[in-house]
Amino acid sequence: MCGYYDDFLIQIGFREATELDRYSRRGKTFRMNNATGDFVYWYYEMDRFVWNIHDFIIHEDFSVELSRELNTRDNVNISLIKRATAEMLDPYQHLEGNMVMTHIPDGQSTRCILHAGTEYFSVGVEYKPSFILETGPKLLGVTRADLKAALQMMNGARFFPAMEHIADEVINCRDLSPAGVLFYEMKALEILSLSLRHYYHLQQQRPTPAEDRHAVETVARYIDDHYIRPPNLDQLAGIAYMSKSKLKYCFKRCYDMTVTEYIQRRRMNVAEHLLISTDLNVADVARSVGYQSPSRFSQLYRKYKGILPTDFRRQAAAYKRGEHPR
Repeated sequence: MCGYYDDFLIQIGFREATELDRYSRRGKTFRMNNATGDFVYWYYEMDRFVWNIHDFIIHEDFSVELSRELNTRDNVNISLIKRATAEMLDPYQHLEGNMVMTHIPDGQSTRCILHAGTEYFSVGVEYKPSFILETGPKLLGVTRADLKAALQMMNGARFFPAMEHIADEVINCRDLSPAGVLFYEMKALEILSLSLRHYYHLQQQRPTPAEDRHAVETVARYIDDHYIRPPNLDQLAGIAYMSKSKLKYCFKRCYDMTVTEYIQRRRMNVAEHLLISTDLNVADVARSVGYQSPSRFSQLYRKYKGILPTDFRRQAAAYKRGEHPR
């Protein structure tokens, strides 16, 4: 029987890969392998939800348009990105590991740029329109607007351990018994519960005034341009016309991370591109993004990217050659 996305996947070059046993046999696995990359896509369709795993290894830089073709049923999607070096455009958003991404269809196309020598690995669940519009709000005792707003508010959330745990459970689930169906149902509902809890918690907090948010955004943009030698907190507070304590509070509220974490993330993202696209050694890459100590740089790189820079470069080179050093 033809499945949910089968026709579209086959049309763009995928084939059903029954020989692959990476994920549950309850779902269907498709694969496309060409000069651009090795793309594995798994999905499991249920009455109310569709689970999916994107397991991509990228050989060459390329841009993909996420059009309405994979959203013909207007599903609302929420994913945990486990590994990525990519950018969403329209609007711009850097994608990285341990980051939540949501997509609520609005009839518009969105482009994504993926980079050579990297992986894109995500685990997600799509909620069908009938569930989002009718069943879900009744089941959860919330309005449609609050349910959609809760999912949208999760977009861009970083280091969400409960989501990471659910993603790992889905990846490793092999239960083909009737209990396995209940597992996927409960995990889809658990994600909604986490999203609503996060949403209502933030709703209870007093919103950041527009003037303060604008000041914090100015600080963030300034850091983006001066990440190698960033100003100290006193200087950043002067840029924002705030006290240091207020800047720290507002920055954390707006970006869900401290100023120091923002600087470190900015540096690690730039370093990732340098490791892929240049022949600079790790010590030179460290200095290029503001670290005199290669060991300190490697420690932070592993913290934010989950891998040492030397191992990442070796892995990226292998991916570009079409090898899969898993």
